[in-house]
Amino acid sequence: MRISKLSAVGFLAIFISVVATVSIFAANMLTNGGFEAPFEQYGTYNGWQLQVAHGWEHFFISANTYDDGSRLRFFSSSEWAAFNPGGFNEHVEGSESQVWWSSSTKKFDAGVFQQISGLIPGETYGFSAGILQAFETTSRTDPATGAMLRMVGIDPTGGVDPESDTVLWSPAEPHAAFADGGTKYTWFFPSVGAEALSTTMTVFVRVRSNGSGSTPNSDQVWTDAAYFDIAPITTLDAIAISPTQVHVTWQGTPRAGFHLFAYEAQYKKLADNDWTDIQIFDVLDGNNPPLETGATLSVEPGVAYVFRARTWHEADSGNENEVAGPWTEKTFTAGGALDGTVFNNSENTISGATVAVSGTATRTVSTAGGQFSLTTGVGTFGITATTTGGWQSPSPVWADVPDSGTATISLTLRPPDDFIANGDFDGSLAGWQHTLAAPIFDTAAPRAGDASLCITETGMLTATAAVTDMYRPTLSFWVRAPGDGTDALTAEIFVPGVISSTAATTITADTGGWQHVFLPLNVSAIPVTGTAQFGGSGIFPQRELYSGDVSVRFSVAQNGAPTQFCLDEISAGSQWGGANKVFLPLVMR
Repeated sequence: MRISKLSAVGFLAIFISVVATVSIFAANMLTNGGFEAPFEQYGTYNGWQLQVAHGWEHFFISANTYDDGSRLRFFSSSEWAAFNPGGFNEHVEGSESQVWWSSSTKKFDAGVFQQISGLIPGETYGFSAGILQAFETTSRTDPATGAMLRMVGIDPTGGVDPESDTVLWSPAEPHAAFADGGTKYTWFFPSVGAEALSTTMTVFVRVRSNGSGSTPNSDQVWTDAAYFDIAPITTLDAIAISPTQVHVTWQGTPRAGFHLFAYEAQYKKLADNDWTDIQIFDVLDGNNPPLETGATLSVEPGVAYVFRARTWHEADSGNENEVAGPWTEKTFTAGGALDGTVFNNSENTISGATVAVSGTATRTVSTAGGQFSLTTGVGTFGITATTTGGWQSPSPVWADVPDSGTATISLTLRPPDDFIANGDFDGSLAGWQHTLAAPIFDTAAPRAGDASLCITETGMLTATAAVTDMYRPTLSFWVRAPGDGTDALTAEIFVPGVISSTAATTITADTGGWQHVFLPLNVSAIPVTGTAQFGGSGIFPQRELYSGDVSVRFSVAQNGAPTQFCLDEISAGSQWGGANKVFLPLVMR
C-alpha cells in the first residue's frame, strides 16, 4: 500500500529531499502517467520555457483565474527547481513531475487533462494522481483555510471541458491535513471512478487557489504518479431496523490483477447537499485503509436519505497502484411515517383539516394542497380528519405503516347532510334495501371502520331519503374490485321516477386496489313546475339546490367466475360549497 511521503515546500524555502519508491504501472492506460520528459513548450516567461508533459494538456477556468491566466505558469519540476532559488525537484516517481504556479499571488483554477481512447462503454474505470501544493510556506499550507483546493476528475463522455456537468470530481481536500502536527505537508492521492459512456474518457488534475498569499510565486502545485485502469464494482443495501435506525451494508469486487484495498461510505438527507462520512480512506494513514462493510445509523422517520459507497482496489503488481471505483448510491426512506391528502366528496383538496391518529394525541393540519404528514411508528393505524362546517371522516381509515418507506393514504370527508345511515357497514346492512342472499363483511382488511361490504353474487343495494335544499347532491364511495374484468358493478344516484335525473357509472373488475368514485345528481334535468324554489316551469338548467326524494343504488352483475366487489365509505349529500346568493334592494316609487 502507499506510504505517505512528506515534503517541506514553499517559496524561497530549503527543500528537503524525499525518498520515493519507484512505482511500476504495469496496467496504467495513461500516456506518460509519470509526467516524465519530454515536456512540450507552449510559450516562455522571462526566458524560461512554459511547458506541459508529453501526453497531457493544460487548462484553466477563466472565471476563477486572474486575467485569463496572465500570471499562470506551467513548468517541468526540474525547471521550476532551477527557476526557484534553493528549490528542489519534487516528484514521486522517475525524475520529473508537472508544476504550475501563479506569480504575484494571483488566483487560479487550473490543471492538466488527458483523453484515453479505446475503452469499453459500460465498463468501470478509475483515475488517481498524486498532488502536492504549497501556499506560501509549508507551515501555512492548511486546507482548512480554503487557500488551495485540489481534486481529480473524470468525464465518462470523453469531453474536455472541466466546467461540464458531466465531469465527476473527487472531494476537494484530504480528510486530514497534516501528518506531524502541521510542520510538513504530504503528497495527496485522490481518486475518482466512473462508468464509460463512450470509447473515450477524459481525466483531470485540478487545483484551485484563492491567490491570497503575501509573497510572489507563493502558490505552487506539483502532480505526479497518475494512474488509470479498470475499477472495482460496489454493491450497497440498506435495511430498516426500526423507524429510527437503518443498517447499511456494502461489498466490493476487485478486478482481475487487483486485490481489495479500502472501502468508503457516506450518507446525507436527500434534500441536503453535503455528505456525512461513515468511513473515508485517509490518505495520510495509508497503512490503515478502512475495510468495514457495514454500519448502523440513526435516521428520522419518514425522511429520505441517500447512502453511497465505493471500493478501492490495488494492483497485484505494485503496492502503490490504488484506484477507486464509482460511487454506488441507494435512496432509502425511513419508515414509521405516513403521508396523505384530504379530499371532499368531489375530490377537491381541503386545507386546514385536523388529521389525527385515532386513539392518540398525534395530529397535524393539512396544508394548502390538502397534504399532511404524520410520524406514527410502525404498525396499522386508524386515521381520521375533521374540518369546519361539520365535514368529517367516516370511521377511521386504516393505514399500514412499514419500517422502511412512507405509507400513503387519501381521506375523503363526509358531508354534514349525509343521508346514508350505514355507509361504513358495521357488520350489517341496516339502513339498506337489498336483494343479496350472502353479503360478506370483510373485517380483516376493511378500507375504514370495522368492516367493508363485499359482494360475490348478482344483486342490488339501495338507499332512499328525503332531503331539503341539498346543494348538488353527490354520491361518494370507495370500491375495490379484483377480478377477471368480465363482471361489473354499476353505481347510480337519481330521483325516484325521474329517469332524466340519473347519474351512473359502471366499474368492471380489475386488479387494482381501493379507488374513489363520485357522482353528482343530474339536478339540471329535474323538471320544476309552478313557482316553487327557482320559479318558472319545465326544465330549469341552472338548478343547484334540490328538495325531495333521492336514491342511490349499487347493482352487481356476475358474468363469469365470481368477482368480489367491495364497498366502503359510502356517503350521499351536498358537494363542498353552496349556491351563491345576491340580495338586491327593492325600490318602490
